[in-house]
Amino acid sequence: MKRDWDVVRFILTQVEAAESPIQHLDDTTYPNDVLGYHANLLVNDAKLIKGSCRIIGGTGGEYGYTLKNLNWDGHNFLEQIRDETVWEKTKEKLRSTGVAFTIETIKAVAGAIIKDQLKSIGIEVD
Repeated sequence: MKRDWDVVRFILTQVEAAESPIQHLDDTTYPNDVLGYHANLLVNDAKLIKGSCRIIGGTGGEYGYTLKNLNWDGHNFLEQIRDETVWEKTKEKLRSTGVAFTIETIKAVAGAIIKDQLKSIGIEVD
């Protein structure tokens, strides 16, 4: 399965907004297997979310998970991509230049866009 950064962003926003741990993400846009796969990436690989996630049923494609909350890096990453305009500009810039979508490149491009926004209102950031 391919990593989908819109799914990553969706899950991060859902976990941040939740008042209790999430054990099932309901969304009509993304199938359950896609949400589970990305929850697994965010908990076990990227480690942006505190919680647990495992494949259930033995064949893959179905995940059991508990998404508790974002960690420090998860909050920081979401802050950079939360704004819809920044997010869309970030994706557009990465696609147009052919640069790979990784956490590092997304943070760099989103950070540059945010710095430009601040500069346009007279705030210089190093």
